[in-house]
Amino acid sequence: MAAREELSKTVQCATCFVVAQNDGGLDLLTCAHTLQHVYRARVPLSVAQIHQMFQPAVICDHQENTYRSGLREDREYAPATVLHVDCKKDLLLLHVRQDLISDKTKQPCQFPHRPLVPSTHLPDPLETVVIVSWPPYMNRATAKGQISHQSRSYEDVSETNEYGYDMNLIEVDISVANGCSGAPLLDCDTNYIGLLHAAGLGCYSCFVSLSEIRAKLGKQKASTSFHVLGVLTPP
Repeated sequence: MAAREELSKTVQCATCFVVAQNDGGLDLLTCAHTLQHVYRARVPLSVAQIHQMFQPAVICDHQENTYRSGLREDREYAPATVLHVDCKKDLLLLHVRQDLISDKTKQPCQFPHRPLVPSTHLPDPLETVVIVSWPPYMNRATAKGQISHQSRSYEDVSETNEYGYDMNLIEVDISVANGCSGAPLLDCDTNYIGLLHAAGLGCYSCFVSLSEIRAKLGKQKASTSFHVLGVLTPP
């Protein structure tokens, strides 16, 4: 545990998006591998361990733009809690109180965080898809590409697997930047079909499939504020 605590003394950034809005709060989905520097296949992380070693915090896209426009002196992050983690599926579910996402006057963000709908079907190979992501300090980064393969195993895209990943991946011909992990992959109707895991082989990127996300979220409704940056920092 001592080694883990030393390794936790770093800031990790990822994109995350809202998957439920309830009781004055937002549930945010992102990738678990922002924490992979403190876990391995045989030593996964629990929710309690994450809370012991990290303080998750988020900022919404609207507040980032307020900062960039010079209307506030610094970025203000809202503390979040971890609801669920699955290291093998690379999924991390967070919760943040909506009233803590504040504007320049310290009031809750007044912009809507409307539902993002999960797709009812996976696009066919060569169909166009879009990623909306937030590399560090570069919000609203978008790119489009094409489905290359609808169902890859982790062994198909990587020669090693020290973290014990075991999920179905969508392979997409699309370029991504560092810090985009956790971003939603959208179909032509702007419904989400996956979550960015990482760049794959060659020009391809790999996304955790919607089927894996559905299995973890169950019957929870997905929702939209996908312009949210998840930042995990030591307490």
